Formats: sequence, structure tokens, C-alpha cells
Amino acid sequence: CFLASFAFILLISHDGTRTRVLRQPRRLFFDAKTVVLKTDTKIEASGGQISSTNDLCVKISSALEINSWATVQYHKDIDSNTTGKGYDEYSGSFFNSLEEEDDAARSTIAEFNRVRQSVLTKHLLDSGFIAGNAYPTRRFTERMTSGRPLDIAVFGNSFTIGSNCGESSRQNERECAWPNRLVQRWTELFPISPVVNWHMWQENGQTSEGIAQKIPSMIGDFILKNATPDAIFLDNTITDAQLSDKSAGWFEVVVRSLVQVFPGTLIVSIISGVPRLVNNESCHPTEYQYCYQRLRDVQQHYGLTVVDVAEMVRILRHESETDQQDHLWPQSKYMLGAEGEEIGIGDWEKGELYWANFSPRVRKTKHANYPENHPPWLTHQYVADSIMYALLKTAYEGCLSSDLAPPPPPVISEETVAPKNMIDACPICLSRTKTTQSIDMNSNDSAANAPVSVVCGDWRWVTDDRDRAGWQSDEYGSLIRFRLQMSADPVIALTYMTSHLTFGDLLVAFQTSDKPPLTCGDILKKRLPSLTLKGRRSEFSLPKTTIFSAEDGRSPEARSLFQETVVGQSAAYLDLYVENPNTDGKTRIKIQKLSSC
Repeated sequence: CFLASFAFILLISHDGTRTRVLRQPRRLFFDAKTVVLKTDTKIEASGGQISSTNDLCVKISSALEINSWATVQYHKDIDSNTTGKGYDEYSGSFFNSLEEEDDAARSTIAEFNRVRQSVLTKHLLDSGFIAGNAYPTRRFTERMTSGRPLDIAVFGNSFTIGSNCGESSRQNERECAWPNRLVQRWTELFPISPVVNWHMWQENGQTSEGIAQKIPSMIGDFILKNATPDAIFLDNTITDAQLSDKSAGWFEVVVRSLVQVFPGTLIVSIISGVPRLVNNESCHPTEYQYCYQRLRDVQQHYGLTVVDVAEMVRILRHESETDQQDHLWPQSKYMLGAEGEEIGIGDWEKGELYWANFSPRVRKTKHANYPENHPPWLTHQYVADSIMYALLKTAYEGCLSSDLAPPPPPVISEETVAPKNMIDACPICLSRTKTTQSIDMNSNDSAANAPVSVVCGDWRWVTDDRDRAGWQSDEYGSLIRFRLQMSADPVIALTYMTSHLTFGDLLVAFQTSDKPPLTCGDILKKRLPSLTLKGRRSEFSLPKTTIFSAEDGRSPEARSLFQETVVGQSAAYLDLYVENPNTDGKTRIKIQKLSSC
């Protein structure tokens, strides 16, 4: 899919709604036309002035004294704006009164503040920190003294969003999660400067595969501002560990892309403390699978900065063998009731519940499942402080080398950690662009060349309670069309939701725009070749991406459909149709992203 001459990106966001067409004569991996359905939440933290590298280094040296960091305060006691937040209410599922909930929260916070310094020691933080390449390290330090705001982006999943995180049942999960706690810690340590624009791009169930589909949109956003991100956090190891081994190459592809496009950006990879990574399960001796050591191999190969929470958990577990308690990240897959009895999945929606074998003792306040994947707020605070420490150590490394000759920027080699065929099977549509053209996405969907057109049924744009946005249908026979510009050798990536709950399968078909448009029932009646994409899982709710191209080897069925209906065709546009074929109760389908190279 390497196309000559100009590259194009088409970014579609349904919040405004707007479409941008971006062009520039440069090719990076893939020249692209991309339809991206995206969400960007931006948080601005106040700041001031640090005028020199010396000032910064003195400040950082002082800030590295972690015992001087502020203690945690109950969010109800420090929130100056409580209007409409329901702080005078409580969850009847987990507590019998507001007083009971507040007493439990304040008691846990007090105990956390008492033991925090003995858990998150400097030795432990140093054990979990791995410095990255010298070039982005130096650049990060220089940018902190540049006088301009820093831009820091966060990618992650339900843990990063804050599922199960709540000092109380009324605390917003995103406000409780580690990214927001990191914002608070940064503002505390740097109340004057530098200012940071935090770009929160975490999404429930987001994997490296999903991040790959967002990268063109992120590049476009920064190019429009004539800026580059100063740091990018990748917190996606929990969801990546749930993927099949066929998708194990996506993390490396994301890293290669980011290093290539933003060589001076500090890329921070966070290894979560879930049991699969903490237990360091052995990698298959011959097959390339997702495992802790392969993850570390990729981080080392590309010189990433690493916060290894899994290693920190291992160290604490070894040091506390006598009490058999987890102190940083809970490892048990069950919870405990009020009398210490084990409570399994299915009974986590009500009652007095605690994370098992975790100290300090903390009560469940939210309705999310999988306690080992969705730990309590204490874990989020530990993770936020670990990342803050890593940023300080990184900047201090830059201080120590500020008088030396500038290091060279990183160079992407042809050598990869994953097998080359696995990397090639994970395409990303990349382009750096300079000019834009806007199209109103609120225009009539029946327009001939509209990027999105609802042919019939109940297709609608939906953002659910987990902030997962996309085109959604619950009705049998509903048909939607996506129109993409045709090229000689297209590659199309379709990202859709899969789940163990109410989600079913998708029926997809391609047709060039020179043929009569499809009507309801055409695909179901098999009037043209089609492919069923499975949307049902045995557990979890995660997005999945299917790649359609003439060469992709991951899905022979997708490749066969593409060769039969697209390859060799000549038309101005290519139409992708998606129909809802479900009749058995699990009828929901949802399209989250669509990319075309």
C-alpha cells in the first residue's frame, strides 16, 4: 500500500461534526485516506515560569524526595465544586448510609497515607524505572524550560479510564484514575511551570490494535497546531494480554510508527501489574506470543522509557512473603465479603465487598468486574506516583547530560522483534500533513458521495456509558454505507466491538461506486459476496480490527472477499456496506473506526 506522490488523511469526528482532508507530499509507512471516529479529551493544568535548565534541575532534585510529596485527601473534602455531583448521596448497592461510605473512605485514606512511604520506597521506584533513549530524554528536559506548554498524550484502556476506581461511589471514575492523579501530582510539584496540555485518549477496551487506528488522527491534530507531543504514555498491556497471539505484533507496530513520526518524543510504556505479567509466564519457545519478556524485548529494542509496575509487584510480593498480602496491585481474581468469605464473579454487584489479600483493606464502590484488571483507587495513586517519579528521573537524566554533545535522534532499523510477516500483517495508515479542507458531517446523509450514509434501519451514532463511540445498530437488517476514495492497491481496517454481552455478528460487503447502490436485504439475500465478522466473545468486551487487503495473511476469508470484489476494479469510490444479520437476542453491532490506505 505504498502509494507515490501526495498522501491524504480524512478525519471524521461526529462530535461537531467535521471532516478534515489533509495533504502533504511525504510518505511514512503508508500514505493514507483515513476515516477515524475519535474522542479527544484535553485537560489544562495551571503553570508558570522555570527560566533555565539550572532552575529546573534544582527543582527536580528537590521533587525527587518522594517523602515530601503531599498525602491523599478525600475527594469530597477538597472538591470546591460539588454542585450536581451527588456527594450527599451514596450507592445503596454497597453501603447502607452516607455516613458508612464516608467513614470507610476516610479510614482507608488515612491508612494509605500511613503506609504509602513504606510501600512506594525510592528503591522500589528505581526498580520499576527503565530509562529510554538519550535523544528524547534530552529533548524532554529542554522542552520543560522552553517556556511553552508541554503536550502529553495518554493512551490506555478501562484501567486507565478508572473502572472500579472510586474513593466513594460518587467519585467520577476518570477523576479517580491515575492520569488525573498524575495531573494533580504534576500541578503540586510544578505549580508555576511548565504548563501541560494533557490529551486523554484512553478508551474502554483499547488495545495496541485500537491505538494504531487512532495514530493518523493524532498526527493530524498535532500537525494542525504545528506541534509535536512531548511525551506519549502507552498503558495498554492489560488489554493486549487478552488478545490472541495472532495480534501480538501490534504493540511493536505502534511503537515503530511513533518513533518514526516523533523521534524526539518521550514514549513511556507502562507494564501493568496484572497476574499474567507479574507471574512472568514463559514465552512459547518457537511461536511468537504476547508475554512479559517479549514486551520487554520490544521496549528495549526501541529504547522506550518504561514504568514496570509488574516488576514492582514482584519485588513487594517477595519482600512480604510472611503476610501474603498484595500492597501495590491486587492479584486475586475473587473478592471478599464482610465475613472474609470468597465472592466470585456474578456476585460483585452489591453488598460489602473488599479486594482479596490486599492491604490496606479497601471496599468496592463501583460496578466493574475483574478485580485484578480493575484495581482500587490506591493502585491508581501508586501508579500515578510511579509515573511522576519516572518523568522526574527522565528530566534529571537530561539535566546531567545537558553539557554534553547532543545525542543523535533514534533510527528505525529494518530489524524487528516480532517476525517480519507478523509486522507486515499489522498495517497503519500514516501521513504527516499540512493543509486541510473541512466538510460538514451534518450534511444530508443521502448526498451521493457522503462518507457515511444510513441506508435503512436504526444505525445511529452512540457513545455508551464507557465512552465507547461509534455507529451502532440493534435492529435486524439495518444497513449502513461508508464511502472511501478508491486507489490502485487499497488497504482497509475496520474496527468493531466484540463482547460476551449483547453483541452479535456483522455482515460486510464491498462494491465500487459505479454500480447501483445496495438496498436493504441485498447482502442478507446473498446478491453479492459477503463476509461474516464474529462479534461474540466468551468474556470481556474488546474492539477487534479486521484488515482487508490483497496481501494480508491474517484473515484468508477477508483477503478472498477483497480479491473477489475490489482488486482490479476501477471506480472513483469504494463502498463498504455493513448489515445487521442478528435475530437471536444478541443483536447489537458497533463500528468504532474505519481506515483506508
